[in-house]
Amino acid sequence: MNALSVFFWYGAIRRIDLSKATAFLLSYPALTMLLSWCLGRERVAVAQLGGLAITMAGAYWLSRLARAPRGSSGTVRTT
Repeated sequence: MNALSVFFWYGAIRRIDLSKATAFLLSYPALTMLLSWCLGRERVAVAQLGGLAITMAGAYWLSRLARAPRGSSGTVRTT
């Protein structure tokens, strides 16, 4: 399974920005937790849900940061 994930990782880097591909990579643990809960294999604790929220917020922030227009000094504008 690891070789397959590496194959898809490099394929994603070729097709989309590295920051967006990294956002997907960072969401793997959260998606694994959700999938195991949906299949009825694992109970989800409150701490895990908190971690899921933080992970998804970080992935969302990273994708927004990648889409933001850059200023003339090379910094990202916040508005």
